[in-house]
Amino acid sequence: IMLILIALLIFFDYTANLIQDKLQKALYDELYQSSTILLSADRDFYQASVAEQELFFDEENLSDEKKEELIATFKENVDQTKERVKQAIDNIVDNKVIYNQLIDETAGKNMEQLYTDFQEDMKRWEDAYNIETKEGDRSLKTSAFEDARNELDLMTQIFEKYSEIEAQTIRNSVDKMIIAFTETATIIIVGIVLFSIIVLNKKEKSITKITEN
Repeated sequence: IMLILIALLIFFDYTANLIQDKLQKALYDELYQSSTILLSADRDFYQASVAEQELFFDEENLSDEKKEELIATFKENVDQTKERVKQAIDNIVDNKVIYNQLIDETAGKNMEQLYTDFQEDMKRWEDAYNIETKEGDRSLKTSAFEDARNELDLMTQIFEKYSEIEAQTIRNSVDKMIIAFTETATIIIVGIVLFSIIVLNKKEKSITKITEN
């Protein structure tokens, strides 16, 4: 009986470690890191737009040094935006649930499609207006910017949806493990009690028989 209890404890310890590893991978390695990187990319994207607008609307009041600084800031944030979004996607691309299966209800698209749309809108935003030559269509640039940021937001919503699903799955696994452990322990305890009763009854009969003789 002790061996059964020890084996049972080892099994549930192993199962608990599996759940912990899954929790670590799903909620931290994939979701937390990718979501954090995506939020940083959105911030970089916004800062690039701020630098571009300052250069456009306040150009007459800016020194040549300040203009060069804003152009450098713009370019740096654009590069960081693209790099960080790619990094966030690369981190979850092997997770088919996040990357392919979950669909955003607003756009009706999965993460892969949203990432493709983001890349296209990002390029459209970059090509719409050149801040150095002052050539292009600023209204088109504004529209592309809003579309690209919206896609970043929709990607974040898919991350949130997956975290809710995964958290519920893990809770269900823990509940099942607790129920299984309780049921098994109950069966073992009942078995020990019944075994003790049988042994005691046999002992009692033996003692009674000996006494009678």
